[in-house]
Amino acid sequence: MKSIILKILLLFITALSVSGCFDVRREIKFYPNGGGVEKMYITLDKALFDTFQSFASMDVSGRQKRTLDTLINNELLQRGVMTSVQKTPGTSFKDILVTDKNDGSKEIFIEYTFDDPSAIIRIIKEATYSFSNQLNINFSTLKFFEEKENVRYKYVIRNASRSFNDSLTMNTFSSIIAAKRVNCIVEFPFEVTGTNAQTQSGNILSWDFSLYDAINSQVEMTADMKKPEGIDLTYAEKIVEQEKVTKNSNPLIRVQVYNANKEPVKIGTGVVLKVGGDDFITLVTNFGLMNLIEGQGYFSIIKNNDSLAGIDEMKETDLIPKNDLCFLRYMPNTSEKIMAIKYAAMDAKYGEKVKILYYPNSLSSVVYSIEGTITGQKKWNKMDLIEVKPQKPLSLDGGAAFNSNGEFMGIITTANDGEVGKLYFIPAMYIKANLK
Repeated sequence: MKSIILKILLLFITALSVSGCFDVRREIKFYPNGGGVEKMYITLDKALFDTFQSFASMDVSGRQKRTLDTLINNELLQRGVMTSVQKTPGTSFKDILVTDKNDGSKEIFIEYTFDDPSAIIRIIKEATYSFSNQLNINFSTLKFFEEKENVRYKYVIRNASRSFNDSLTMNTFSSIIAAKRVNCIVEFPFEVTGTNAQTQSGNILSWDFSLYDAINSQVEMTADMKKPEGIDLTYAEKIVEQEKVTKNSNPLIRVQVYNANKEPVKIGTGVVLKVGGDDFITLVTNFGLMNLIEGQGYFSIIKNNDSLAGIDEMKETDLIPKNDLCFLRYMPNTSEKIMAIKYAAMDAKYGEKVKILYYPNSLSSVVYSIEGTITGQKKWNKMDLIEVKPQKPLSLDGGAAFNSNGEFMGIITTANDGEVGKLYFIPAMYIKANLK
């Protein structure tokens, strides 16, 4: 049912996301196979109903009055929640109960099982898609990473409001949102060796944060675990021969894309090509990123300290759509240290080893590298793309390839459909030749 209040309910039932006027407690239990069960307790207090009564009375269309009627009607409320959970692949609905309290509040209890951790994120998309701006925005990620005997859990929610354009609702309920809290309790199947949780009891961790931070800022929940021998974690991303790239040797930089309303839509990857000269830093990124919203938007640079920098005025020659290239420039701070690339002197050769640098999580400034092998070339739009097979399958929105001497060989492109398990990059010499 397309109503503002049901949207608010569904968002927090599934994902700690945008717009809500209630306290939330989530209890998630993971099994060793990646499946699990979640129980949610959501309290809609009297202040929500009082505020919405006023909100609905100002709506001459009567739509918000019908929305309020739905919110009050427990049967309709339960039916909407149940439908959203049942439509999500990899989940199984178990129970829902809506209880009216004597103080005028309403408590909602939901329980469902999931087959793998990604199902928790899929529920977000299923429940909120029809109410969102329907752009390709990922404001939350939940992943397990496996590296030898260690397992790392990372759940990030960042600026969830960018998926929605309902500023009137946000303004109306802003004072209520500011006072609300979210409690997330997670039980892990393995021994926990480290975490940023506020409290810990064995393998049960608890995070408590404000609703405001989930909507307008960033919330990050992490846990490190010891992996038992003989268990294959099929749901975890394997970290094989990867290493963190120090900030002093990192030539990558993140590019933020905004829609026409200046709301963040997506984060892409750029490569710093030149530093100094005209005092501007010049970088290259993918035209596909710039054209995500068909030119009806804005862009900025996300520095390693997560601060933003505006880009200089773009020229027509900065855009090369047919070859998925876009050049950008911005003015750094005088104290900012930026690493520029050196171009590889020779063409790529079959069988040559390369290092692929990329952001495993675009919400963080941390860059990883992984080795790969050049396996061929592919003609695309009258240009030779270089084909690389990484040591493990990677799904990247961007990144760059470097040879054993640390010299720039090219930028990853996803504009070309190639073989599964392989990456394709635009040769550095072509990029250099088009840099004006």
